[in-house]
Amino acid sequence: MDTSKVASNILSRGVKLDMEKRYTEALVCYQEGIELLFEMAKHESGEKGSYLKEKVREYMTRAEKLKVIVANLKKSGKYHEQIRIKNDDTGYSYESLFSEYLNSEVRKVQIEDPYIKAHHQVQNLIIKWLGSEDRKGIGYVQTTSFKV
Repeated sequence: MDTSKVASNILSRGVKLDMEKRYTEALVCYQEGIELLFEMAKHESGEKGSYLKEKVREYMTRAEKLKVIVANLKKSGKYHEQIRIKNDDTGYSYESLFSEYLNSEVRKVQIEDPYIKAHHQVQNLIIKWLGSEDRKGIGYVQTTSFKV
C-alpha cells in the first residue's frame, strides 16, 4: 500500500474517532497521519505539495484543539477513556494502564475487567495497587466482572 493511501486511512480513522468523541485515540491517528503527510509534502512541489501542506495545517489545527479539549476534560473531572485490550494480549498491568490518571484528586475508581473473578484478585487489586501511599485519597472502588 502506498504512503498516501496509508495516510488517508489513518486520518479517516482519526476523523471517525474524533466524531465519536474518542479524542485520545483520534489524536494518535492525527499525529501519525500528519507525520506521513509531512514526509510526502517534503518530496512534492507545485499544487500537490501545496495541497499536502494545507492538509497538514488543517489536521495539526484539529490535533491542537483536541489537546485542549482533553486537557479541559481532565481538569473538570469529566474525562473518560476506554482502553480495549484484545483477548490473549499480555504485558498490561494496572500500573502501566492507569497510573497517569490516578493522582491525589481522584476519589472514585470504576474498573470493568472480565478477568477479575476470584476474591484474591480483588484483594490484590485493592491492597497492592490501589492501597499504595500515593493513592490514599481514593474512597470508592467498584469492580465489575462479566462473561467474555
